[in-house]
Amino acid sequence: MRRLASTQEPVCKSRSAMAQPIRMLSCRHLLLATGLVLLAEISVSAACHDLDFFRARQECSHTFENEFRRSYDEYHNDHARSREIVCCALMRANECIRSLYKRKQCTDSGIEILAHYSRKASAKSCENFDYRPCGAGACTISASALLLAALAALVVKMSS
Repeated sequence: MRRLASTQEPVCKSRSAMAQPIRMLSCRHLLLATGLVLLAEISVSAACHDLDFFRARQECSHTFENEFRRSYDEYHNDHARSREIVCCALMRANECIRSLYKRKQCTDSGIEILAHYSRKASAKSCENFDYRPCGAGACTISASALLLAALAALVVKMSS
């Protein structure tokens, strides 16, 4: 049997003409390649978990939570106004999270956070809300579509 380069290891040592050695990368080179792939993944995910990312995500959450509390504190006797505040806050929070995750090019889409917002606002029936009072026009995505997408994604994630 002939000698192979140091990066190759024979798989078959038979002497027949049909059983030629198959050259494969050594274990060391496979580990190195795996390490490089992991480093690339870490660098992408690090952008989604840096301090600026957490601050921006926290700002989205604080804005939603503050508006949610305001709807109950200031308008607990006015169901229509309370619903408007919660549903508009839900729409803005969904847009805030989605744009943040898109801007940072995260592989995770923030489904857990969006599902959390949806659960909190579920008592207000935001999927049937007219979003025009929120400033939602032709250029703004309807929060009901975002709500349904978040709920569908949550169901898919929970089923897998």
